[in-house]
Amino acid sequence: MQKTELEGPDLQQAYEKLRIYSTLDNKVRLKAFFLISDNQGVRFNDVVKEVKVRKSLVAYHLGLLKSSGLV
Repeated sequence: MQKTELEGPDLQQAYEKLRIYSTLDNKVRLKAFFLISDNQGVRFNDVVKEVKVRKSLVAYHLGLLKSSGLV
């Protein structure tokens, strides 16, 4: 089997896709991401109500979304 080598821009693009996929690979984060994307300026408490988990957990997941540059 031949091994495919990624270099330069292709490698950077692969890393970027992997970062996005791994960040969104969680039901809470995915739901919060779509809610925020569809409702720019939505308030934190509204996200908590829609996602239906504890505030501290929503804060954690939003922090991950923010640190990855998705929100």
